[in-house]
Amino acid sequence: MIAAMLAVLACTVVYAVVAPRVAPLIDPAVAVRMLVPASAVFAAAGSFAIAVAAFTLVGQFPEIAEMGRWSPATLRADAPIPPAAAGAGIVLLAYATISGVVLVSRRSRALIEVHRSCGRLGSPGSVVILESDTPNAFTTPEITGRIIVTRGMLDALAPEERQALLAHEASHLRHRHAWWLFVADLAASINPVLRPTARSLRQTVERWADEDAVDAIRDRRTVAHAVARAALAAHAHRNQTAPTTAATSGDVPARVAALLAPRVRRARPVLAAIATSVLLLTTTGAATLAVQRDGERLFERVIAAHDHSADATSTARHIIANEETGRHLR
Repeated sequence: MIAAMLAVLACTVVYAVVAPRVAPLIDPAVAVRMLVPASAVFAAAGSFAIAVAAFTLVGQFPEIAEMGRWSPATLRADAPIPPAAAGAGIVLLAYATISGVVLVSRRSRALIEVHRSCGRLGSPGSVVILESDTPNAFTTPEITGRIIVTRGMLDALAPEERQALLAHEASHLRHRHAWWLFVADLAASINPVLRPTARSLRQTVERWADEDAVDAIRDRRTVAHAVARAALAAHAHRNQTAPTTAATSGDVPARVAALLAPRVRRARPVLAAIATSVLLLTTTGAATLAVQRDGERLFERVIAAHDHSADATSTARHIIANEETGRHLR
């Protein structure tokens, strides 16, 4: 069991190191669609392994053992996880649970607030222009989402740059980028090792929207100018309280540099990334199944020990009862 748990944790660490370096090398849409589900799998697998380790200690409590009808003494003797490591697992599992609940709660409140503020503006999927001097543009993450743009942002851009900005936001709306990022952030909240990957994916999502804007208006330089001008306009109003504009999210200089360079579709990095992901996911899946199998076998043994002890106790009581009955008959 220990070897399988270490394999799960090792694969997660390798993925966490490799993923942020791979994301900028491949097509942004491919990177997001590949790495976000992978992050979710690694977060779930790691949490499961930690939960199994923690339960080898929790299961030794007499009250829990009585509910499960197994022998706490046998579990204490046979548990392959040292008590200190199992105790650390309990702490990590509690942290992951609290962190995940906090993230979901915050995002839910933000979604409700956005719906209250913008849910009745315009029709679903439409562009809503707010009469505000604060340069801002964002997409509401609802199922019936809208593109919200302020007058201040539109005034800061040239006409063709406005088209680029709207195409960028339309990409966010069409591909539901907010939900991709929610899954990546939830995985990172559960497993802090994945936080660099989540930050990288946030940049990659913006690059995805940038490239979709290029496909829409057929001019990389115009999209680059739109991103740069939007960032400068937002920087001049850094005390704004509205949601962060998508045009200024992520590493803006890196986004502009990528837009000013020709788009190159390289098959080799994509194939290497896919092969590495498949290898890590396969190893993690096999190790997770091994953890589950070993855990089931462990508790089968302790349950059998409990039943054997119960049978022995019942037999002893039966013998004693028979002896007492025979004594009374004599």
